[in-house]
Amino acid sequence: MNIGIACDHAGPEYKKLIKEKLIELGHDVTDYGTDTTDSVDYPDYVHPLAKDLVAGKLEKGVLICGSANGVAMTANKYQK
Repeated sequence: MNIGIACDHAGPEYKKLIKEKLIELGHDVTDYGTDTTDSVDYPDYVHPLAKDLVAGKLEKGVLICGSANGVAMTANKYQK
């Protein structure tokens, strides 16, 4: 399964662990960032993942942020 994963600055450690586990389980993982705890704008990472999900390039997507509210609101703008 091809799975996309992205996070804001609150989630790079979780993203790394989840990504490693998914790869260990045999999935293809596309990483959309970020890899830093420096403050970032989460939509910069959510939009590319969501666009690829809608386009059929991904089967699933995982989004991580401090509250999950921002990434959820951004991702929910897309119809699949």
